[in-house]
Amino acid sequence: MTSSSRFSLSLNGEFWLACLLVVFTTVSIRLTELPLWLNEAFMVSGEHLMATHDAYVWLAGVKGIGNFINDPFTRILSLLHNASGIPLASIGFWSPIIFIPLLAVPVCLLARFLRLPEGGLVFGILATAGLGFLVRTRLGFCDTDIVNLIFPVAMVSTLALWLDGMDSANRTEDAARRYKQMGWALLVGILGKMSVYVYPGSSSILLPAFGLAVLIGLWRSHREDRFLLGNGLLLIFAVLFAGWQGGLLVGAWAIWVMIKKDMPAGVQFGGIAVLFVAVIFLGNFFEIVQALVYRLYLYTKVGTPDMISNATGFKLPDIAQSVREAQNLDWTLIGPRLGGNWVVFVLGMLGFGFVAWRRHALLVFLPFLALGIASVKFGNRFAMYGTVGVGMGLGLGLSEFLQVLGQSQGRRWIAQLVMACVVLWPSAVFMQEVGPVPVLPRTYAETFVELRDATETDALLWQWWDYGYAGQYYAERATFGDGSRQSGPWLYPLARVHCAASPREAAQLIRYFGQAMLDSGSMNNTDARTALFRGNPVTEIREMDLAQAQKFLSDLVVDDANWPTTMPNYFIVSWENLRLASWISYYGNWDIASGTSAPGKIQQVRGEVRMDSAAGTLVVGGKSTLLDSMDVVEDSGTRHFEWPNGTGMHVVVNQMSRQVFLMDAKMYRSMMVQMLLRPASDFAEEFTLVVDNSPWTRTYKVR
Repeated sequence: MTSSSRFSLSLNGEFWLACLLVVFTTVSIRLTELPLWLNEAFMVSGEHLMATHDAYVWLAGVKGIGNFINDPFTRILSLLHNASGIPLASIGFWSPIIFIPLLAVPVCLLARFLRLPEGGLVFGILATAGLGFLVRTRLGFCDTDIVNLIFPVAMVSTLALWLDGMDSANRTEDAARRYKQMGWALLVGILGKMSVYVYPGSSSILLPAFGLAVLIGLWRSHREDRFLLGNGLLLIFAVLFAGWQGGLLVGAWAIWVMIKKDMPAGVQFGGIAVLFVAVIFLGNFFEIVQALVYRLYLYTKVGTPDMISNATGFKLPDIAQSVREAQNLDWTLIGPRLGGNWVVFVLGMLGFGFVAWRRHALLVFLPFLALGIASVKFGNRFAMYGTVGVGMGLGLGLSEFLQVLGQSQGRRWIAQLVMACVVLWPSAVFMQEVGPVPVLPRTYAETFVELRDATETDALLWQWWDYGYAGQYYAERATFGDGSRQSGPWLYPLARVHCAASPREAAQLIRYFGQAMLDSGSMNNTDARTALFRGNPVTEIREMDLAQAQKFLSDLVVDDANWPTTMPNYFIVSWENLRLASWISYYGNWDIASGTSAPGKIQQVRGEVRMDSAAGTLVVGGKSTLLDSMDVVEDSGTRHFEWPNGTGMHVVVNQMSRQVFLMDAKMYRSMMVQMLLRPASDFAEEFTLVVDNSPWTRTYKVR
């Protein structure tokens, strides 16, 4: 028995205290960078720029543009926008503050019903503000990550409470117990269904958690409760995976079983078995499992989608390892990313083991921990799941440990508050060290805004895929490539255009691949913009054998006649592309036969730089490099210098941004460099300059 305190809170009072402290903490830590966002450089047309590329796909979807118009997250944002009248960009910018505090509710409710109410404090702080989650949910990060944890945590928390009620150690002779347990099971299924609806990828948590629930239930439930357990699991499974038909069928069965208290055991067992098989075939269980296995296989980066589907006779490049969130997390970063530091991580793991040993139902949180650790292979975005597992172990583990020692309520709260400061410290330090980093410069966004008025409604914008969603939102036009269309079929043509060695080559590639995408997407008689989002630009080439495809592409760029096209095409080059130029050149010089690349080379020169303009020499840190040319970008324009050194090396100096890029001839002669620096008249035979925000962005229309 725990010792008493002079001042004490009720169980509900402790729940509200923990919940309010978690909400206050998670909001406050994200607001620390707000003053830095109040900078005109981070705003366009009175709107905040977003902090993640994917934010724009949902905002564009609310406008009715793109492939995610009917996505649940788009509908949620649309509902908020229409109901409140708040500008769409404001909802996007503040969305982490709007949604993430909701995560405190299931966390603190779990702690309250387990009679470990103070444990919800540390658990909630790590779940909502742990480093692995915080880095993806700061201001302006309007992406599904801000809601992806809410329903899985709510479902697994409720599942744990249901299992705890099934534990033989907690069994009571309450006459209404069966009805309560089936009610809990129904709630678990509903929360799971909502989780899969909002984010289908949450099945990677829900399926393993359900499997663990089956094992834990069989292990810990009383013999007389086995059929209650089976009916509860069946109801959860049906609601979660079998749709309304399966849910109604199992619901009717559950009601009948509760009414018929004297039903023979054989009938109950047979009914559960038959209904379980029926639920599997009535619902979309196999589709969910197949999609989950496929998704996890892609995250392992063993093969590309084209390799897996074997849809093409030639090899297209894969994007995975050039996407930051998909890059593997180093083992040395597991502790800091999941717990903030190794001390907290280890304590969380120990706490997880301790509290799961004491309260076996909490083992259903193991999938969160497993996915977090799997980020070393699946990619660093999975680290956010690990913060839930570590938080549960540390928060509830500490609370359970102090209760075992018989500590008073006051002492337990003091221990939790001290631990809360410890776990919050790494996140607080991180927020002090980082600042706002919009995913595109203001000038780039303004270029898209100008294109909204300067282009036709059925126009196709050709910018690097990273900025596709932003183009859809600001310009309200279709784009060739975006965050969901950056695999080989879109990546290869787009990169080839950027790396083309002549305006003619770039224009022909744009004409052909743009029309091919429109044609393949027009099969269902959709409008042009919808067709452009649905089309696949390599559909026709995939029907050729490898030799035919190679010859077709080679002949295309030297063909005397322009490839016929029915929609306007606009090519956007940007100074931002130089930062990504190594990857763009890698994909743009891809060999579809061998699956290898011979990219151009570029590096940003840092440190003290000196130029010997007479000899054409670049001196960096005492090391000299002979140059063939130098372009100096200034407010008044670009000055070009040449030297007959024959080294194939070129340098571009931006006096306004104080950046220096050194590159080889292949990179320098690519259209993403030349069309940014050279006079527009040099490309007049194939392109017309439409928007000139040189040197930051330029937009050309294909003639």
